[in-house]
Amino acid sequence: MKGAIFTFIPNIDKILDINTFRSSDEINQKALKWLDKNKGSNFFLFLHYIGAHVPYSPSAEFREKFTDDARSSEELEAEYKKSTGLKRYGNVSRDVVDTLIGLYDAEIAELDYNLNLFFEGIGELGLKDNTIIIIMADSGEEFYEHGSFKHGRTLYQEDVHVPLLIYYPKRLEPKIVKDPVSTLDIFPTVLDMVGIEVPGSVDGFSLAPLIENNGSYEREFVKSELFGLPEYETRKQTAIIQNEWKLIEVEPETEAMPSGLY
Repeated sequence: MKGAIFTFIPNIDKILDINTFRSSDEINQKALKWLDKNKGSNFFLFLHYIGAHVPYSPSAEFREKFTDDARSSEELEAEYKKSTGLKRYGNVSRDVVDTLIGLYDAEIAELDYNLNLFFEGIGELGLKDNTIIIIMADSGEEFYEHGSFKHGRTLYQEDVHVPLLIYYPKRLEPKIVKDPVSTLDIFPTVLDMVGIEVPGSVDGFSLAPLIENNGSYEREFVKSELFGLPEYETRKQTAIIQNEWKLIEVEPETEAMPSGLY
């Protein structure tokens, strides 16, 4: 399944060369080389690390810390697909689930290690403490909590609750924010922190007041939507999160994919 952007720009994969896998180490090297060349200018840099993603293939150094199962990610996927196919729920053994989680955790640990190397690199360039650094993910990952695997198929928390870290010591003090927020808010937050007025047409709100306890965060609730999954017998899924409650509406509902209040 490809995202909506492929519908509007069918050849974007060729334009951006996004089908070419690049290791975290390669991304670091190229990014630090570019930053060294451009550190005297204002810049915006987006780095897309793919280290924590299917197929789960961590290096041996990290893999052995989380699992001693020798099966590959592809072999484990073939194993659970014997039972689940494209449907939710099936007779999937616990050892398959646990090994997949171990491989994913190993990939996260390896990515964390490489991100630390990148931060050390930008520190050596003198950029770390005067640059807005944001770490986020575009999805979580399912490990059979609701009968399936991977991501992009549901709006349960394991799929939509993602990391969001903002580092900018010139303005922000360390703080943990527990309020539900949206990745739509990243763009207006960046504009706010660099002193650019946020256009009224932007679908998002600055997180700066929430982080700094200065003013109010204007989002009453967080909304997620998912469209067009005929292989899973659903056309649309909508999730609304407000305070400690979450409502998921599934159209049409199925026995395996009901609407619910959580």
